[in-house]
Amino acid sequence: MAAVSDPQAAKTIQLTLKELMKTLKKCEGGRKVSETGLEVVNTQHKEVETEGVLSVASQGKLLKSYQQTVGEAEKEEEELRRALDKIYQIRTLRNEMRLAARASGNKENIRRAAHMKMLANSAQTIPLWVGQEGEQPPQLCGAVQADQNYVASTGDMVAALVKGPEDENWIL
Repeated sequence: MAAVSDPQAAKTIQLTLKELMKTLKKCEGGRKVSETGLEVVNTQHKEVETEGVLSVASQGKLLKSYQQTVGEAEKEEEELRRALDKIYQIRTLRNEMRLAARASGNKENIRRAAHMKMLANSAQTIPLWVGQEGEQPPQLCGAVQADQNYVASTGDMVAALVKGPEDENWIL
């Protein structure tokens, strides 16, 4: 992991935040388009229900609307995945800045309660794995166990139960 200087990392984070904002605006636009498509499908479906018979023309309209709505939803999914990637980039940069500060001798004295609060916050914002259809989850994701020879990479977020002589503590 490369140690990134604070001004350079801060500038990179700001640029990534701007890109994230643009991506989120695209996501919102895609969501609105998808929502409109879903309304069209629902309207056509209600028309077919009131008629009581599914004609060939109605079936063709519904099929075309379904295909268009699925395409719009896939575009929305791509934008959301891009937004998640930007969020992960920002998290990684912030973690690199923290590790670089620690390596440069900036030791933090943090009380146990503060550590517990940080753990709770990290647990709530832990990275989200969203797989493609048919994709297997990675090791240590949810209830998936790691291979016995698996070694976590630097910067990986892993929760572990540490048993001490008097008590047990969860660490992240």
